[in-house]
Parts: sequence; structure tokens; C-alpha cells
Amino acid sequence: MQSGSVVRVYNEAVGIKGGHGRLIRINSQGFYEIALEIQGKFYESHLPIASTALISMEPEVESVEKIEIER
Repeated sequence: MQSGSVVRVYNEAVGIKGGHGRLIRINSQGFYEIALEIQGKFYESHLPIASTALISMEPEVESVEKIEIER
């Protein structure tokens, strides 16, 4: 996941269950910096990596090449 990714946010401590946001960056102090959407507006948030789960809204592009076997 990279900066600018649209994500779903889960953090039990603050009661976020599938909130929408945009990952701004992962800082070196152990926090995700996220623009969190609340009632149609975005608010910058700092959520601890240890207790926060992020799920990308965009599926990953399959990067493994399929091997075709001749028979």
C-alpha cells in the first residue's frame, strides 16, 4: 500500500469500523497519517499502527505471470 491509497480503516479503540480514508503516509513514530472521512468531510488523523488495520479499496494487480504448459 502506498501514500494516496484509498482505504477502509478499522480501529477498535476509537470505534472506527470500516471508515473511509486516504493514506497520507506512514510516519517513523509508529502512526498512520490518514485523511479520515467523517460525514462527507476529511479530517487528518494519526492512528497507531499497532491497533489499526487498513484495507485497500482497490484490488491488487496480479503480478505473477501465468505459466502455460504445452502438452
